[in-house]
Amino acid sequence: MSDFGLKLKEYSEYFDLKAEEFFGSLTSCPNNLLASMKYSFFSGGKRLRPALLFTVAEALGLTKDSVLKYALAVELIHNYSLIHDDLPAMDNDDYRRGKLTSHKKFGEAMAILTGDALLNLAYEVLFSIKDDFIGSEKAKSFIAECAGVNGMIKGQVYDIFGAEEEGINGIYSIIDNKTSALISAAVITPALLVSYKNTEKLKEYSKKLGEFFQISDDILDYEGDPLIIGKDVKKDGDKNTFINKIGIEETKILDNKIYTDCKNILNFLPGFDLLSEATDYIYNRKK
Repeated sequence: MSDFGLKLKEYSEYFDLKAEEFFGSLTSCPNNLLASMKYSFFSGGKRLRPALLFTVAEALGLTKDSVLKYALAVELIHNYSLIHDDLPAMDNDDYRRGKLTSHKKFGEAMAILTGDALLNLAYEVLFSIKDDFIGSEKAKSFIAECAGVNGMIKGQVYDIFGAEEEGINGIYSIIDNKTSALISAAVITPALLVSYKNTEKLKEYSKKLGEFFQISDDILDYEGDPLIIGKDVKKDGDKNTFINKIGIEETKILDNKIYTDCKNILNFLPGFDLLSEATDYIYNRKK
């Protein structure tokens, strides 16, 4: 196992322990809503976004504890988006991570409310942060922007109804908003907290990281093993993807190029060796 593989395990265990404590504090929440939230939130996700946030934070001299609430907010937003993404009106998926999706387990109404609850909890967490980082307010605003109409929601609209640009640029518009935005929220938040001098270069990296993450995901959907991936495959047959536009082999070439771009950017950012390993880990994932 790579150093990042070991770190991912450490980060995931730490994050899940703290997240369990957080959900345990929601004592006035209806029991059925709490059960539904925990079902999706603790459904076996790798905690990649919190791990990326912790990785960058530690590279910049911050502790996991000091950025925990930011990581929790990002992961709450991510999980709400998955619940809504799986709904019949969106991607209409029956399984995620090898388990029934929220609406298949609890019904559509509860799934919608569960997603709404997780999203609102994310902002409650952000509002509760009282730290002395110089860039705290910028970081909170950036997370909100990445999740909203100039980020993930824009990407979802483009994905379902079509991007405003046509062809290859339209596909990039979908990915850069739907996927890259929230990955950027994880990567850039620690940099904003400490006013890191190379934040713009790190933004360039995180955008490309999201691109090859999504393209790799599309490749897995096209030729992956559903028993390994934990959900149905070949569901993107009519979607606006690079595979449908340029074919599987050219898509693989593009995926490799963007991965190489990520690695090259990190060569200009000293101190991010573990982030470079994280890039390798994401590139080589099987699910």
